[in-house]
Amino acid sequence: MDVNASLDAPCPPDRLRQWVDDLERYPAWLSIVPRAEREAAVGHSADPDLPGALDAPAGPGGSGDADRSTGSGGVGDGDSDGDGDGSADTDEPPAWSVELRATLGPLARSKRLRMVRTVDEADHLRFERRETDGREHSPWVLDATIVPLEGGAASRLVMNLHYGGSFGGNLLERLLGDEIERSKPCLLDLVSDPA
Repeated sequence: MDVNASLDAPCPPDRLRQWVDDLERYPAWLSIVPRAEREAAVGHSADPDLPGALDAPAGPGGSGDADRSTGSGGVGDGDSDGDGDGSADTDEPPAWSVELRATLGPLARSKRLRMVRTVDEADHLRFERRETDGREHSPWVLDATIVPLEGGAASRLVMNLHYGGSFGGNLLERLLGDEIERSKPCLLDLVSDPA
């Protein structure tokens, strides 16, 4: 699944980048990310005992992917078709523990991911899922490009979210697309405020 979005903002690229390059800032403007915490130490996952932690052992036929469903009709993710190298070398770039939460009527889904910034250029950022538990997980890749407009007085953000798992299909894609559209005014308010 790939979800693409763009936003033209009335601010210089560096101001827009401040809200995109650090996943800890996403909860301020993207409601499907209620929590994102930068890891304190390289190669260590966030504390699994934090409220809302979704780390759970694998059940019968499960992959152990951190995932929770609530409400009626919840279905497990079964997302074990990706890359999970479990590496924890000292050259590891910054990493965050990110909680994603989506609600549709009485149904709510939560997912905890460890995301690492793998590209950090002035006009291009990429975050990729890299768990440290040694298990395989479906890939999540968030790619962001920031392009100056109007001689640098404004900017365009182009984002692509790729999810390589099988849960949700078109429903998940529609939920993400709707949430992205709802988040745009909030991000515009944040980047328009020079403080």
